[in-house]
Amino acid sequence: MKKINFGPTSARGYFDLHVVPAYSRFQRISNLENAIDLAKGLWETAGWLWSDRYPGVNRRDQPAAASAFDADLLRRCPDLEFFRDLADTAKHGGELHRGSVIVVWFELTGETRWVNAAQMWQIGRAAVIAH
Repeated sequence: MKKINFGPTSARGYFDLHVVPAYSRFQRISNLENAIDLAKGLWETAGWLWSDRYPGVNRRDQPAAASAFDADLLRRCPDLEFFRDLADTAKHGGELHRGSVIVVWFELTGETRWVNAAQMWQIGRAAVIAH
C-alpha cells in the first residue's frame, strides 16, 4: 500500500477539512449536490477511522476485521448506513448490489412523506426513504 499525503493525516483531520465545511454548505443551501457531498464526506471518514485504528492495513486483505469494524461503526451510528448508501449510490451510478442497501428513495423536500409504510428520516430538508 502506498500512502499519499494530501493534507489530513487522521480521521479527525479529514472530518474537519471535508465534513465540517460540507455540513455548513448543506445547512446554508440544502440541495442535492450539497447533500451528496455531505454523505460522501461522512462515509469516507469511516475509511479514515479504519486507517487510524489499523495503519497500513488494507481492508481488502482483512475482510473479517473490516466487516467487524463496519458492523461496530454502524451499531454505534446507525444513521451512517444512510450516508453510506447515498455516497455509494453517487459513486456507482445509482446501482448498489450489496444486500445491506436500505435507501430506496432520496429527494430534497420540505415535506414529510411516507411511502409504502417505509421508514422516513429527514436530514435537514433531505428526505430519505428506507426499508
